[in-house]
Amino acid sequence: MSPSSSNSHDLEPTVSDQSLSVARRLMRGQGRASMLAYRMDPAQSVQSMAHGVDAKGRFLVSWIGNTCCPVPESAEVNPVRTGGQPEPVPVRLEILRQSPDPMTRIAAASLHLLGSLYVLSDDERIDLLAERALPTMVGDVAGMRGAHVGVLVSDRVLLHDCYGVTPLSFDALVGESADAAPVFPTMADDLEAFECVACLAEPTLRRVCDSVMCGLLRGRVHSTKAVVNPCPAVADKVFCVDVDQTGILFMRVLNGRATSVVADFSRNVHSLEGLDAEVSALVESSTLVDDYRV
Repeated sequence: MSPSSSNSHDLEPTVSDQSLSVARRLMRGQGRASMLAYRMDPAQSVQSMAHGVDAKGRFLVSWIGNTCCPVPESAEVNPVRTGGQPEPVPVRLEILRQSPDPMTRIAAASLHLLGSLYVLSDDERIDLLAERALPTMVGDVAGMRGAHVGVLVSDRVLLHDCYGVTPLSFDALVGESADAAPVFPTMADDLEAFECVACLAEPTLRRVCDSVMCGLLRGRVHSTKAVVNPCPAVADKVFCVDVDQTGILFMRVLNGRATSVVADFSRNVHSLEGLDAEVSALVESSTLVDDYRV
């Protein structure tokens, strides 16, 4: 099903804006990252690691163990402080973002890139920890026994989300210009942002989704696929898959089919207070639409 042309409006965020927002959130620590040094040992990968962007616009990763890449013995080969030119390790990185809903497992988006990893020496890792210069989650892992830190660089990333596959510039996500743009929700706000939507009654969520699907509220209807043998727990249900500064991604299960629905906000939100106001406006508008249809 496709929304009617009445969904278009001047303030509607473009697909690229929404994809860029999701990708920047993923690069800044949201989601679960995994890394593979595919030219060294394709059978060995790092499945548990932290990632994020520091104040200088560098994409950093930290992990425990030596299963992925060799670690330099001294700061002489350190690309961050000394200007040395160590041999970078070609890696493939994937970040998977799932719905925060504990009752289900729904993939909201994933990010994929091929890049070069510069593994820092232990001296550099200790210095960055002492200076508190690492992103929070990266620093938490980097302070553990057997931990390593690396700087990852690339040219572009591929984002898989409800809009399809979107190529994005790596620098646009982690550089200085990207750092100046607000990110919401942050990792600290993520669960509260989800609860702001998930706390709504099921009939309210259905009304918002159905209003978008009928073209009566601004938003978009994306992929629809069959649900094989749906259990009663998911039949005729609405799941909040992701909350972004541009809108809410729902999954609507109805008549044996699951449909991805995006309800757009009237403007980008940058705080929990702003999110609460936009969610309330969506609920109120869907109520008016429901009254009109009656």
